[in-house]
Amino acid sequence: MKGWMNVPRATLLCETALPQLKHHLRNRGVRVTAYSIGQGVAVQWSDAQMPQLVETLTAFLTQEWLVSYLQQQVYKHMTRDLWPELKTQQVNYAAQLTVHGLSRQLTESLPPIQQVIPTLEQTLTSLLAEQEVAILSVDAVIQFRAHAFLQQAQVALQEVLRQLEEDQEYQAFVDHLREKMTTQPPSTQEIHVFCTDTQVWLCYPGGQLVQDEEILRAAQWASDGAEVHPEDLAMSILVTHSPTHIVIHDMTQSAPWPSFAETVERVFLQRASRCGHCSWCQDLEGGL
Repeated sequence: MKGWMNVPRATLLCETALPQLKHHLRNRGVRVTAYSIGQGVAVQWSDAQMPQLVETLTAFLTQEWLVSYLQQQVYKHMTRDLWPELKTQQVNYAAQLTVHGLSRQLTESLPPIQQVIPTLEQTLTSLLAEQEVAILSVDAVIQFRAHAFLQQAQVALQEVLRQLEEDQEYQAFVDHLREKMTTQPPSTQEIHVFCTDTQVWLCYPGGQLVQDEEILRAAQWASDGAEVHPEDLAMSILVTHSPTHIVIHDMTQSAPWPSFAETVERVFLQRASRCGHCSWCQDLEGGL
């Protein structure tokens, strides 16, 4: 312990992300002595280094620590009931995506992470300056002084997980359609798909509507007399006809994700292409 007398030092305890804390301290260029002590890291610094140390710890808490914390929240509370199908890689990705989202400025106010940084910096500065040899739990700093922020982060994480689950279900739907399409021999037809916010219809190159009475009857029978969704019917016709080329005329303005045009692209891949706002689209938009 030679050289540590009369020098500010602290043991930083960290249950949530101790390995990341060690790595963070070593790689942020802070001239501190850091080594493992049980569940913590011992650090020493000069008075001039205090602002840099506080900044480094705050960055750790709002990045690496926060990612690890959110991952643990999923494993402890969410996966059992809400997200049983998500794999470890997806959970880790969701946590990182959530932290990235909390760092982005989407409104006129500062991003949530930027809003909480002054509170964390003031708390760390105060606690580290209180005594010459401090024992400080970095977990407790953010959990008690930024409780509302952590709740906000958990809500944001659940939204990301919900979106991931929807993406997963959508990809399974696309894969099912593609598998179904492979059972149909490709035709030599070219079909034009027209999409607006309220309608979807299919045409041959000459402008004649593509109709399939057999599919329509089957869809009506399967829906038990209820109205058949136009997009479902149009996709059934496309998969059954399996055209060699599909031209997409996308005139939607506020279609919810995923739009029908996007689904057609994902299912038919290189067979589908967009028209590039052709003269047909321009004429149709004038009458919409």
